[in-house]
Amino acid sequence: MKKLAIVACLLGLGFLGLIILFLLSRDELSNSKLCEATQVKSGDSLLLVCDNQTRQVKLCGVTVATTSQAEAKKLISSLTANKSVSAVFSGNAAEIFVPTASEEEKMLSEELLLRGLAKFNAQDNCPNSDSIKLAEQIAKEKRLGVWK
Repeated sequence: MKKLAIVACLLGLGFLGLIILFLLSRDELSNSKLCEATQVKSGDSLLLVCDNQTRQVKLCGVTVATTSQAEAKKLISSLTANKSVSAVFSGNAAEIFVPTASEEEKMLSEELLLRGLAKFNAQDNCPNSDSIKLAEQIAKEKRLGVWK
């Protein structure tokens, strides 16, 4: 009888753990929002309208060189024009994902890094920082942009 009570208790604790994990993951997902990019402010920041609120955000994980600002701004403008974007916020920074014709999404930070228009900035604590670091490494190996 004691073994049955212990098993029941362990099952109850396991179930409680699953509920807690579900609630935590749901909160993490609510950090992602569908937004409209209304204005590109610089090579690494833009204005978003999410839930009828305008918010200026920095692209997570990147710092755009002064010499690359105009080209980076042009790239962001072309990728976000007339599109809804997904934003995953990390403080005042955000990972911005833009849909493409192939139904894949492109992360703006990665696109800047892949073209050598920016350098990785670890201080932003981005959810996908490994992917962002890899994009910078590819640009370094190809000697693109700031890595020439």
